[in-house]
Amino acid sequence: MKNIINQMNEANIDIGIEDLKIDTNKIRALTMKKIKSYRLKSILKKSLSTAAALACFVVIGGSTIYAFAEPETRNYICELLGVESGEVIVVGETVSSKHYSMTVEDLIYDGVNGKVVVSVSARSDSSKESFTTDRIYEKFGHFSIGSGIAEVDSYKEENKRFFAMSFSKPINQYDYLTSDFKELVFTFDGIKDMIKIPLKPTIESCQKNIIVPSQGCSPVEYTSIVYSKVGFTLLGSQVRDNDSYGNITIDFILKNGSIINFVNRYYPHTAKAESETGYTEQETADEVVIEGDFIDESDEEWFGGSSGSGYSTTTHLREASFTFQKSFDWENVDKMIINGTEIEFK
Repeated sequence: MKNIINQMNEANIDIGIEDLKIDTNKIRALTMKKIKSYRLKSILKKSLSTAAALACFVVIGGSTIYAFAEPETRNYICELLGVESGEVIVVGETVSSKHYSMTVEDLIYDGVNGKVVVSVSARSDSSKESFTTDRIYEKFGHFSIGSGIAEVDSYKEENKRFFAMSFSKPINQYDYLTSDFKELVFTFDGIKDMIKIPLKPTIESCQKNIIVPSQGCSPVEYTSIVYSKVGFTLLGSQVRDNDSYGNITIDFILKNGSIINFVNRYYPHTAKAESETGYTEQETADEVVIEGDFIDESDEEWFGGSSGSGYSTTTHLREASFTFQKSFDWENVDKMIINGTEIEFK
């Protein structure tokens, strides 16, 4: 271009602005095309950058999720009781301190009786040293409903132990109750946080009217039973005060002819009180009282635990709850015998 201009100067060639034929519309169109092309490339570049960043985030996020995800959830209640997975709530909530962590694994509940599995892990070196021999069950604190607890040795892992808790909720509203028990509350020694689980039935229960008069060493007259595959609760009234309400005998006669001697329990009261009764059945009990013995027999295959879940001093209503060691099929029951009284389940 410089050479051409020089040549034009040497040849005394003058070009006036009027001699130039400039297509301004074409120039404007070409310019806008260039601008649009630049913008498109810029937007495309930014979009690709954003997509790459998002992809990077997804990959990193995904790997983080998998890196911190718990191992495949195990349904301990299903294995313990032999129930369906849909009848159990898997919780998996954990609270921790420097030395221990407590996890509520899963639970099953029929509206009255239930069972929950809780695990405890040792975290610090000091807690690990004596973890296998420590009385861990004594470290469980407040539990909103009275329960029985037993360690499940078959699930024990290194620095981790498992416990099965059976619990029952009173059916009636008794004098001493200050709560309607809408949730289960778990605490552990040294852990400030607690775990609260809404108490909602996971399986159904049935109710049956019965007539079991007070007799022998049992002072309670039972009039109803609420039952499920988890356990059952007997409801009635205490009509005598001189005997322990815990005195009870329960057997199951199955349709195939086999018998389950579920529980046979006699707790002596006092020799003085029982010697004043004056009826024949109690004379045998007097001998037991004098010897200082008591009877507490149960079927280890089926008996999971028991509790007196409620009593009213004004109405004398009494409840006694029992849980099963494994899932119980009431369809197989022909008769239930409570304190010598037969109850048909046909």
